[in-house]
Amino acid sequence: MEYGRADFVPTLELFAHLGGRVIVEIGSIRGEGRQHLMGDGHSTIAWAEHAEDVFSIDIDPRATELTRRLTQQYGNVTAVTQDGVEFLQAFDQPIDLLYLDGWDTWLPECAERHLEAYLVARRSLHERSLILIDDTEDEAKSKGRLLIPQAQQDGWHIVFQRYQTLLARSAVTEGEA
Repeated sequence: MEYGRADFVPTLELFAHLGGRVIVEIGSIRGEGRQHLMGDGHSTIAWAEHAEDVFSIDIDPRATELTRRLTQQYGNVTAVTQDGVEFLQAFDQPIDLLYLDGWDTWLPECAERHLEAYLVARRSLHERSLILIDDTEDEAKSKGRLLIPQAQQDGWHIVFQRYQTLLARSAVTEGEA
């Protein structure tokens, strides 16, 4: 399958290399008709093809319903209508890949909300976990503007930083996958 975001492929390869099983995605599918899974949350389909369990969280019930419909064939996606931070506060399983793409860059609290989600999720992240943050190419409007420095202080390492940024706890590189 061809994925629209080039960063999905190395992320999925590293996820498999590290024995990943559970993905939590904050921000679900928002539109139909994407041919190559680019934009509008179609990463959920990529995750469904590579994980045992995918939890896709969105505050918009229309996005949740669309996610359910477009991923029902996989049988491993749980779509939840809820604020992402609230979901993470109640989530009690280890997270192998945390994908943060929930609050749009035009929202004034975008960076703060992504940081808050990370801070809440920390207790579910482990040595082999990965964090992928969308929309990090424009530093001024980056979803990871506050999160990435905090994660680095917490011992996370940047695997790559492009349109998306991938973080790992262990010193893995993109080429290890």
